[in-house]
Amino acid sequence: MCVGILLYIGYSIIGLNYSLVLALTAMLVNVVPFLGPIMATIPALLVALSQKPILALYVLLITIITQQIEGNLISPQVMGRTLDIHPLTVITLLLAAGNVAGILGIIFVIPTYAIAKVFVEYGMKLYRLHNESAG
Repeated sequence: MCVGILLYIGYSIIGLNYSLVLALTAMLVNVVPFLGPIMATIPALLVALSQKPILALYVLLITIITQQIEGNLISPQVMGRTLDIHPLTVITLLLAAGNVAGILGIIFVIPTYAIAKVFVEYGMKLYRLHNESAG
């Protein structure tokens, strides 16, 4: 949703025609990792080129800035709060998984980490209970 709002604001500032429709489309398509932002940018670029060619450069700039804000600020905060994981941990996990396992690593690292964290926390509780009852 944040991507759609940011794109709408950016497209409106530069005066791009159909900015609301393009932003809503980008918001919906953005859920697809990596390809979503590209698929969302193509229609905006076509509209910009048909309107005024310099707008295509602005659309690219707005898209890059929006994706950077979403990927580096918004997503880690949301994932961190939802899963009770520090945002820096989320970013580190995503970078490491991307380098080690590529796109599949990026897709699966946060859920895998969250599951492992639950198991470790549960194991620590059991260990503490066992030590308290034994001692």
